[in-house]
Amino acid sequence: MAIFVTGDMLEPWAGWMDSAMKLFPADLLGIEYAYTVEVMTKSILYFSVSLLLIPGLILLASAFSNRIVGEENHNGLKQTFIAFGYMFIPIGLSMHLAHNTGHLLNESGGIIPALQRVLNKYTSLHAGEPDWNMAILPLMDPVYLYWIQMGILLLFYAFSLYAGYKLAIVHYKDHDLSFKAVLPMIAVSFVLMAANVYLLNLPMAPRHVH
Repeated sequence: MAIFVTGDMLEPWAGWMDSAMKLFPADLLGIEYAYTVEVMTKSILYFSVSLLLIPGLILLASAFSNRIVGEENHNGLKQTFIAFGYMFIPIGLSMHLAHNTGHLLNESGGIIPALQRVLNKYTSLHAGEPDWNMAILPLMDPVYLYWIQMGILLLFYAFSLYAGYKLAIVHYKDHDLSFKAVLPMIAVSFVLMAANVYLLNLPMAPRHVH
């Protein structure tokens, strides 16, 4: 979900949506309004990615995990899927945190003039004349911000790997089996984190720059 929601805020999103909308059978369904087509296309993509594609990858990894450890060493596909599902939470959180860190450090300059305006208008205090030029100035050099965001992704990816390791230890008594069982999950987590890195490096859409 975090990957899809962030993608909606990116500059290339409009082009991606235009391509997807061309595949939507609007004429067959008798839909004439472009906005309706866009909403329905986006909804289909959202549910496909968040409820089918990514869970499907994890389910496939669970099947590989069970195959690697052997029939006698696992408790079924459902249990493997549930057990390792928790290791993917940090990956979703990392995207939200890294993305919003960008908002915080790029756009927080507007807080000062906004606060001045509120104090001047609604209180007896005079906080000075708001300088709205501050709102367009980032609080940090983009290079440093980039590495902070990458650091957040790496840190949470480490949390994901650690969570996978601990979950494997809990569910498989043999350490060798634990390592083998978690390997397919590590592969999926790497793919998802690579998607995070790719999306975070794309430019934001102008409509999303406040």
